Formats: sequence, C-alpha cells, structure tokens
Amino acid sequence: MEIKQEVKDKIYNFVHKKNIGEISEPMPNKGVVITEIKYELASNPSIPKYLFVVSEKYTFYNGSIQDKRWGVYAFDKETGDLVPDFEEKEGCHYGFFNELDFIERII
Repeated sequence: MEIKQEVKDKIYNFVHKKNIGEISEPMPNKGVVITEIKYELASNPSIPKYLFVVSEKYTFYNGSIQDKRWGVYAFDKETGDLVPDFEEKEGCHYGFFNELDFIERII
C-alpha cells in the first residue's frame, strides 16, 4: 500500500506529540492512569478511506495494571486528518482488529 509522505508525516507527528506528552508526566502513585504504548500504522480493507493507528492501552490503578485494551485512531487516507471519535461514533465493527493489515510500527 502506498501512502503519501505528507499524510504519513502528519500521522506520525500526531503520535509522537501524544506520546511525548504522556511520558513527560510522572505516573502518580494513587488513582487511575491510562497510558498507551506500541503504536502501529494499519489499514482495514473494509474501511478503505481511513488509515489507523492501533496501540495498547493500559489502565493503572494505584500503580498496578488493572486492564489492557486496544486503542485505535482513524485518519483520513488522503489528508492525514484525525477522524474525531472514530471508536465511539463510527465504531470498530465485529472483527475490525482481525481484519487489520499492519503496515509498520511507529513507536
């Protein structure tokens, strides 16, 4: 799959800014904290107009891992613009993650 360089750059900049913001804050000893790691760029043949960034989301409570889930961000394939609230509004249909074609790791 060929991706325009400016689209790829825009997506990578989003991920790097988000990741730097998260890792620059110390994790508190108490309370709930959600952090993401292992960002990967992917496509899904059933939703060809978007590219996706998939991550592992960990929920910590008082310093211990309580939950692990997949995070997903959708980006317009032509512009690189973030699709707001993709997970909540358009959703990840049943089998969405199984259909992903991973392109490359970002971080």
